[in-house]
Amino acid sequence: MMGLLIKDFKMMKEKKLFFIIMITISVVNVVFYGNTTFAIGFMSFISSLFVLSTISYDALDNGNAFLFTLPVSRANYVTEKYLLTFLICGGAWLLAIVFGICVSIWKGTVNISDVMPAALIILSAVIVIQAASIPFQLKFGGEMGRIALIGAFGALSAIWIVAAKAVPMLVANVKYSLSRMSIGGLAALAMVVAWILFLISMRVSVKIMKDKEF
Repeated sequence: MMGLLIKDFKMMKEKKLFFIIMITISVVNVVFYGNTTFAIGFMSFISSLFVLSTISYDALDNGNAFLFTLPVSRANYVTEKYLLTFLICGGAWLLAIVFGICVSIWKGTVNISDVMPAALIILSAVIVIQAASIPFQLKFGGEMGRIALIGAFGALSAIWIVAAKAVPMLVANVKYSLSRMSIGGLAALAMVVAWILFLISMRVSVKIMKDKEF
């Protein structure tokens, strides 16, 4: 596991210029515009792309076939990708929050109560997107995986539209219940749902890798 993490961190080290640009854009938005929420979302979402890129690099030139000749199990490989998501996306998310709070204290405009619920919802969205993306990336590869993911989100949207017309009262009740919740309650609910989907996604990804031939 540690060897896989070191491999991926060394791989992402080659992209350090993109990390510098990402951090610079975030710093400018926080310092000059006070837009901490943008910085949190920007750093979290962009960081998630780096995690997905490691899967594409592993598959390049049939690299997985060589990788699994080493003492690396397929389950460990999948677990490492989800752990990497937690470390990279969670680290970028936390860094943006800490920096934003420090700048707010420096400027005398501390608004932690406003930032944290939005930050938790952003983190939940990143977790859900990664939970959906990783299985498709492992199953279909880079390009086809993105196409399949877009198709899946399109299908979910179509199901929601059909449900809204077929059982409008149920959908209306769900919307009403959510609208009655506080922002803190919505953030907590989003986190619970996101982590459940994340764990389900991990189990699906392990099965995909065990069934896959290289």
